[in-house]
Amino acid sequence: EVGIDPVKDRCATFSRLSYYSVVAVAVYYTLSKHCQGKILYSFLSGVVGWLIGSMGHDAGHFSVSRIPFVNNVCTWGMLLLCNPIMWQYQHTYGHHSHTNDYELDPDLHHFTIFMRYHRRMIYDKVYKNQQSWFYVILNYTSVTFGECIKIPWDVILSNDMYGIVHLEKNFLKKVGLCFHYVAYVGGIIVMPFFHTSALQAFACMMIHMITTGLLFAFFSQINHINEAAIEPDQSGKWANSWAATQVETSNNFAPHSFFMHVFSNGLNMQIEHHLFPGLNHCHLHHIAPVVKATCEEYGVRYKCYDTWSELFGATLQWLEKLSSASI
Repeated sequence: EVGIDPVKDRCATFSRLSYYSVVAVAVYYTLSKHCQGKILYSFLSGVVGWLIGSMGHDAGHFSVSRIPFVNNVCTWGMLLLCNPIMWQYQHTYGHHSHTNDYELDPDLHHFTIFMRYHRRMIYDKVYKNQQSWFYVILNYTSVTFGECIKIPWDVILSNDMYGIVHLEKNFLKKVGLCFHYVAYVGGIIVMPFFHTSALQAFACMMIHMITTGLLFAFFSQINHINEAAIEPDQSGKWANSWAATQVETSNNFAPHSFFMHVFSNGLNMQIEHHLFPGLNHCHLHHIAPVVKATCEEYGVRYKCYDTWSELFGATLQWLEKLSSASI
């Protein structure tokens, strides 16, 4: 209806490719300054490091290009947010195939030493702290540390993630896992210490990782972590429908905000993305009205929040509820 071929035109448009290119240049420049111990650029490299994740995310779903090699290269746009090799197993396969399934979705098992996301998690007294929004945000600052250092280290040693996702024993993939690990630790953590004082270098490292961690958490956690998404009412005829599950375990927010669409890396249209992961985020606004109308027609709950803050509030409410041992 809008003149787009669902096969030939599903990947990035010229303007989308141009956006990737501009952000990639910004990443290179700001990251080089971060390595020199420039605090402002540590923050800026965190921001653009988050934004280039849009390319990595799209490529991970094979929607940057119809050429596999291009997608494989562009998946490394995740490099400042998550180990790119691990990302394919954790996200593209594990999360998208089994969204919010406690036994199969690895995203429900991150950082469980501090946070409880699902009522099936065995209660620990530390979870009482998540009734505080400050405690939640404090934990969010460590997201990049987990995704780039802690979790990949465990995966490198075991080829396994939480006993849920098992990585194939592939030599080149293991090299990729290790290469990113060494490059990330060397570039983000070690390099600033060679160019400035230890205190300033430590500040650079922390500012960069906290910035990427917060942005990653603020725009990814809210998409699936609230009561309506964790515990959707699927007792009806769509209980065994994969598509209905993708809709009811996902949330949209600020659908008409261009700024929010860009700054969230397109995650404000999570429902459409989960239904059509192979469609580049730049096309999702075309199909959103049809998806919403179809859900209404067939009685599938389509959750769209007017603002980011409204959805974030729903996430905090769910985490607060789970802070109680009685839940």
